[in-house]
Amino acid sequence: MLVSFSDEFAQRWGIQNFDQPKALMLQYAALAFGDMGAGLLSNQLRSRRKTLLIYYAILIFFLIIFFATKGGGSATNMYLLCMGLGFGSGMSVIYISMSAEQFGTNLRATAAISIPNLVRGALPLILLLFQWLRGPGMLNHYVQAAAITGVVVLALGLWAIVRSTESFDRDLDFLEQ
Repeated sequence: MLVSFSDEFAQRWGIQNFDQPKALMLQYAALAFGDMGAGLLSNQLRSRRKTLLIYYAILIFFLIIFFATKGGGSATNMYLLCMGLGFGSGMSVIYISMSAEQFGTNLRATAAISIPNLVRGALPLILLLFQWLRGPGMLNHYVQAAAITGVVVLALGLWAIVRSTESFDRDLDFLEQ
């Protein structure tokens, strides 16, 4: 969501010659490398949970830099930050796999298809929170509302990781009753 609205941030921070479609393209390119890296790291560590926590740390690191430096102060720096955010978001393969592995073989395909749709379906709720926070009755500040929305969403994600069970070496040959 952050990169989708990056042109708004660039405008508010006075960053000139920023091209949001280019930022989105760079984010998705980095996301592909992040997904590949997460898969390889998960196999190396033999843990999906640890991999998710590492990628959350990468994402949080780039989010802090993004907000603390106001997008890096230039279009080039903001593109690099968008790439870092994309790489850190490259955990989708792992969270989908980990989530699907919580189910028996009779429900695993359904879960693997449904989980990304549930994540996408949460976007309107996240946008509603963001709009409410940036409204005149609340913060009335675009950047602060985005930061708080990010903290809420990341906190929920971290809570979910901590509460989930490791599925890397788990015997997956079972049926849901």
